This record gives sequence, C-alpha cells and structure tokens, in this order.
Amino acid sequence: MFHEHGDRYTKRRQKVANFLWQHRDKRITINGAYALLQKSQPGIGKATIYRMYHLLMELGFAQRLEVGDGLFWYEIHSQNSVHTQHHLICSECGSVQDVREDMLDEMERQIEEKYGFTVADHGCSFLAAVTAAKPENTEANKCKGCHIGN
Repeated sequence: MFHEHGDRYTKRRQKVANFLWQHRDKRITINGAYALLQKSQPGIGKATIYRMYHLLMELGFAQRLEVGDGLFWYEIHSQNSVHTQHHLICSECGSVQDVREDMLDEMERQIEEKYGFTVADHGCSFLAAVTAAKPENTEANKCKGCHIGN
C-alpha cells in the first residue's frame, strides 16, 4: 500500500495503519487518535497520523467530515466505499449521525444528463437543529448527542 503511492514503509506508519484499522467504523479526530496512540506508541507524531488518514482517503477507505469550527472527524471504513457516507450534524451539540439513505442518485442522473459529467462520488453533510418532537415521537426527530426531542 505504501510503495504504490510513493510513500516509504516505516514501522511507525504500519503501527498507525494498524491502530486506525482497529478503530474502523468509528469517528475520531487527529488529536483523538494521537492521544490514544501515545498510550501504546509514544513518539508517533500527528503528521504521521494525518498522512495515513489522507492515504486511506485516497484509497477510498477513509472519509473526512467537517463538523464546524475547523474541526474534522475521520472515519475508516471496513471496505472501499463506492459513495461517501452522508451525515447529519446537530447544530446544538455537534453530534454526528449517519444518514444511511442515498437520496442524491436522482441529482447525479440529472448532472450526467445536463452537464455530460459522470459523477464518481458525492458527499453531503447537513448542519441542522432538531425540530419540535412529532406527535408520534419517532426516533427520526431525536438527537443522540444532546437528547433534544427525547
């Protein structure tokens, strides 16, 4: 993986790759990964973690999510994903929920038809506040972070 992208293989990079893989399917910041890695692998720098995340993003195994105020969360996925996952970010507490549905397929089709481009990927994040609870009190109108609507 390293050599194919012009990067040197080092034991530190391998340790970071192993750590990120162990924490796949979880959201974590560079600082969060750094703090956790320092417990077992002191001496690994933030730059190494940053480069590894970006290599994994190039390969389609990671996604970067901006949640506001210059803060980025990263996700490592178990498999190379065809489409970037969509997210709902609570404007009250900053918690992030996955939007599993892909409602942009029709928009992709229209872009291809109107502009002649084939969309390779798309990503979408919604910064939103939970509205007043619906009478049926479904899970759809609850924030898991700040518990608005609960």
